[in-house]
Amino acid sequence: LAIGTHNGCFHCDEVFAVYLLRQLPEFKDSVIIRSRDPKELNACDAVVDVGGVYDPEQMRFDHHQNDFFDTGKWSVKLSSAGLVYVHYGKKVLSLMTNLKEDSIGLHRIFMKVYESFVLEIDGTDNGVSQSQNSLKYHIHTDLDEYIQWLFYKALELVGREFVDTVEYFSHCWWPAREIVSRAMKGRRLVDESRAIIVLEQSCPWMAHLFDLEREERAETPKYPPKIFFVVLPGENGNWVVQSHTVDPNSSFKPLPFPDSWHALRDDELCAVTGLDGCIFVHTSGHLGVNKTRQGAIEMAQLVVHDWKAKDESEAGNLERERDRVTYPRAPFVQLFCSVLLFFFYFEF
Repeated sequence: LAIGTHNGCFHCDEVFAVYLLRQLPEFKDSVIIRSRDPKELNACDAVVDVGGVYDPEQMRFDHHQNDFFDTGKWSVKLSSAGLVYVHYGKKVLSLMTNLKEDSIGLHRIFMKVYESFVLEIDGTDNGVSQSQNSLKYHIHTDLDEYIQWLFYKALELVGREFVDTVEYFSHCWWPAREIVSRAMKGRRLVDESRAIIVLEQSCPWMAHLFDLEREERAETPKYPPKIFFVVLPGENGNWVVQSHTVDPNSSFKPLPFPDSWHALRDDELCAVTGLDGCIFVHTSGHLGVNKTRQGAIEMAQLVVHDWKAKDESEAGNLERERDRVTYPRAPFVQLFCSVLLFFFYFEF
């Protein structure tokens, strides 16, 4: 089989598109035809980034047409890299990870790999600015800057980068979800408030916790207590305790350690907290370290229990703000109920 792309100067999008197609069993030993001659390209089994045609059934993946504006599930116009990834990314990832194409895990990895790897290729090739008011995509690799080399060396380079990205999300990021899920299910054993979870091993937890919290709120008629602190193993046998906010895009600040703890270390911090094993609290007040698991939990408990003990109305306001849910006042309903009770009283 043959894969066609244009000759001359090349860019990251067609290099990655060719690489991705060659991960498919049927294209494993394919030859690469670099040409702009329509006759040569028409004879190819797949063509990327040239030809002026987007037709996935005919294996044609160009994005330079005036009437092409496809962004897939994202906000940036797809290049030949994104087009091939949209149609064959899950199949390639399934071959790489041994996960089923229709599994939730593979879908999450598919989305993460696009956002962390393919999106910047699409954005740079299409000349999309990273930012207007907010960043549309993030540069994770600077891949487009240093890929202007020999085509086959570029093919090898983009392949290594892609494999590293997939291995991280499939072998590290996705398995971490189960660690976070177990911690959430067992949080009542840590503290009755259920505001503290303990991860038994260090992992990329934050995105999973946001996701699992949203699922829990959707499944639970009455919202469960919020998670304010995450305790997890740190370096040298120490334990980290980190404050947590409910949404990565929220302007709400996490529940911090008291100001009097900020930037303190060792004995001085132990004296102020009344706890053993304290190592330090960050100047921001959102991260602390203790020598032991129990010590880190107790640091979080002091803050959570103090918060719980505050004036009920203030605590209620804080919790409602964490949910980012507003509960509209209904004076008309209250008035209606009062009138109804009045007539009911005099009727009997």
